[in-house]
Amino acid sequence: MRRTSWRRLAVVLGVVGALGLAACGRSAPQGPGTSSSVASSSRSSSGVSVSLNSKLPVQQVAVADLGSLLPTPLEGLAAVAWQGKIYLFGGSGPAGFNATVWSFTPTASGGVISRAGSLPVALHDAGAAPTSTGVLVCGGGQSVGSSDVYLWTPSGTRTVAPLPIPLSDLEGVSAQGSPWCLGGWTGTEYSDAVWALDPTGAAAPRLALHLPEAVRYGAAAALPGGILLAGGDRVNRGPTSSVQWVPLAGAGKPAVVAALPSAVDKAMAATVGQQALVLGGCTASGTPERDIWSLDALGEEQAVGKLPAGRCYGAAAWLDGRVYVFGGLGPGGQALADVLELRPLYGLPGA
Repeated sequence: MRRTSWRRLAVVLGVVGALGLAACGRSAPQGPGTSSSVASSSRSSSGVSVSLNSKLPVQQVAVADLGSLLPTPLEGLAAVAWQGKIYLFGGSGPAGFNATVWSFTPTASGGVISRAGSLPVALHDAGAAPTSTGVLVCGGGQSVGSSDVYLWTPSGTRTVAPLPIPLSDLEGVSAQGSPWCLGGWTGTEYSDAVWALDPTGAAAPRLALHLPEAVRYGAAAALPGGILLAGGDRVNRGPTSSVQWVPLAGAGKPAVVAALPSAVDKAMAATVGQQALVLGGCTASGTPERDIWSLDALGEEQAVGKLPAGRCYGAAAWLDGRVYVFGGLGPGGQALADVLELRPLYGLPGA
């Protein structure tokens, strides 16, 4: 069931006010990148009023399978949107660990994946975060984790200041204008560390915060004010349902703010406006899930759709109004090479 917060109520009242102004022939005050018109809406087959206005909460997600666009099945990869494309880093597949960096460009018929460069070493389970100068790829590894951090650009890759400890199975994200890596596995223990990265890689990563629960294989997304981390694997306890909120810029302490309906690890996440979409994940038995959940910084959650089939251990990123999901593991542990396109539909709760 959807829980309503005072902050959500304020957002809804603000949207209702904007709709009222539009109905009276007046436009609401405009901010950067906004339009004076309210996006057209329609009533879906489930009776929910939906639209393409991304200022509203996500109510549903329409999913399309674009086919097997990856050159090879990949799991444990990272996806980052940067300068109009989505770049894919690392992962493992039938041929072993991957060093090739792939780019994805959406097209009218689906999308095109092209070779965009390479990393100095083949790896999987790394964290990746975009910066103004490139993409920082931190940790990951093969049979053991690494402390290496790379700054990748289409013109080349250079090794920058490393993590203080080796880490794999961690998450990378850009939030509040800065790159971060969090969680993971040191080789001997699970990590609760949240690392602030230097966008240029010149300075060593700084230990900024500690998670309430140390996890590997979480699903992270940047939201206004911080980072949401959903699910993950806990030491000796298997997957967790916990949703952790990591406030940045000194705005409180990290806390568990909600619980997913199922305990999962290796889920995928992407930022959609002021919400995060959490996709799939693996249960304790290794069964991949189909659920798509929308969550906000207060932990308010809503079921918004289903993947075509269970999926975990892939990667997701937002670009040009869509969320794209790459590879992963499907039913029976099958490694996947396909790409999914998710189109969010927005609306007022209960409309």
